[in-house]
Amino acid sequence: MIQASDHRPINREAERIVVRVDADLRDLIPRFLLNQESDRIRLRRAFEAGEYETVRKIGHNMKGAGGGYGFDELTAIGADIEAAAIREDTSGLALTLDQLERFLAGLEVEFEIEFDEVASTCSPR
Repeated sequence: MIQASDHRPINREAERIVVRVDADLRDLIPRFLLNQESDRIRLRRAFEAGEYETVRKIGHNMKGAGGGYGFDELTAIGADIEAAAIREDTSGLALTLDQLERFLAGLEVEFEIEFDEVASTCSPR
């Protein structure tokens, strides 16, 4: 269950972060982003409870999933979360979780279409 404390106010002046994703993933991205928001909440709760193994597992999964969907920065953040959790680095985790929250708050997705695909679908025959 999501609690009121899980929802941080969205910074309307958050840095805009544009990620270009293959148009073939268009139908998958909304669910993927919902999962990332759910993971963000779980990470914050586990961190505040000192559950470093839970934090490590979520970071590891984030590291693996990010690149598969074209979110390389999410992969890097997941790797940093995993490494900091292994070290039980409280201050490093706090900074990295804040970085994750800024990333998700500023994220805008644009879908790319390969020129060859457009050319083949638009060419007169």
